[in-house]
Amino acid sequence: MKKLVDILRSTAEALEQHELKLEDKSIRVWQPQDVPEWIKPHIKSWDDIDWIAFVPDSIRDTYIPWMEEGTEFGCCSVREYEVGCGYVAVGHHA
Repeated sequence: MKKLVDILRSTAEALEQHELKLEDKSIRVWQPQDVPEWIKPHIKSWDDIDWIAFVPDSIRDTYIPWMEEGTEFGCCSVREYEVGCGYVAVGHHA
């Protein structure tokens, strides 16, 4: 099992590599086949994924209606996974 410090270090390196800043207020959305490598280990279930989004801590408490379950974009199920500097939301269609 990875130590917390190793997880935080790899997440910080990934943010820098993908030019994401902690104060950034942008949500990044990818199709499953296009998601950056640093996000992949955080996703527990790859079944029936429609989209994957990174939501930075700077907007964590902001209501994001289009990501809600049951919406046209949100699909049937939206799961969230912590990544240390925000969270990854995953929309599943089944």
